[in-house]
Amino acid sequence: MEPLLPLFTNDLLREVDQKLYDLLSSITEKDWQKQIAVDGWSVKDVLSHLVDVILRRLSAGRDRYTPAKAVVLDRYQDLVNYVEDLADQWVGTFRRVSPQLVLSLFHDYQDALYKYFCSLNPYDLALGVAWANESVSCVWFDLAREYSEH
Repeated sequence: MEPLLPLFTNDLLREVDQKLYDLLSSITEKDWQKQIAVDGWSVKDVLSHLVDVILRRLSAGRDRYTPAKAVVLDRYQDLVNYVEDLADQWVGTFRRVSPQLVLSLFHDYQDALYKYFCSLNPYDLALGVAWANESVSCVWFDLAREYSEH
């Protein structure tokens, strides 16, 4: 199998996040509450989830913050369950926060995330991309995964 050629997505991530911000800045209160394909999640819940991902990424990467409780993920299903639990906890909590505040947090911290990503060497080692069956990945591949989420 041929090795993957680097795909640099920093500018693409900034562009897609700006377009998302512009779109969400124009929607109505009713639009924020519209349900999506994920059971029980609204448009606002999806953006809340993105804010969670951004804040955790900045905390772990830029700020080198490690939560006191270590998480053991022995199997792929453990990872899936962990990620789903994180998302459900955050989204549940953020249902008490206004759409305008969630959008503001997204805007402010996606810029910080972009700056952090630009500070990284794309060829350094990063956390693995589990769905690609990698325990260690290059930064560029991890950031491409991040782009695919946004």
